[in-house]
Amino acid sequence: MALTHATNTTNEKGFALVTVLLLGSLSMVLIALASYIVSTGSMTGGIQKRYQGEIERSAGTGELILSQLIGTSLTCTPAAIACVDNTADTTIDLTACSAGAQIYFSPAVLTALDKVNNSLSACYLSNTPDPVDPDKFLVAVKLISQSEGKETAIIDIVYKLEWL
Repeated sequence: MALTHATNTTNEKGFALVTVLLLGSLSMVLIALASYIVSTGSMTGGIQKRYQGEIERSAGTGELILSQLIGTSLTCTPAAIACVDNTADTTIDLTACSAGAQIYFSPAVLTALDKVNNSLSACYLSNTPDPVDPDKFLVAVKLISQSEGKETAIIDIVYKLEWL
């Protein structure tokens, strides 16, 4: 009988060892999964925050462009030449923007927006009479703002202007 009792004790110890190893492995997998979820959420939150910042900068820049349009001080070159309608392809990539349609931002504006690395650009697309009311004009501008993390906000702006 003593031999049977020793075998049962060994089986119980083996079962306990396997159970502890399985529970330990399962808890390590759960900890790794929780860590992955938290780090992914942090990265996604950072991307969203930078993108929202680019949207806000673009909206503010759109308001600046509107104020320059109203004040007739919008220029498309450092030499302060008035903007002309874009004749190039107006795809998302603003490198296709015509030379006379690339809106110029002064270094002071770029510094204020923390955009000294040429990550803000705008293209003056067109200025056409409103088909409904010919006394008003529709002005279209495409604006691209890119963060250091490469999140990009692309905004198409259309203003309806009436010259008094």
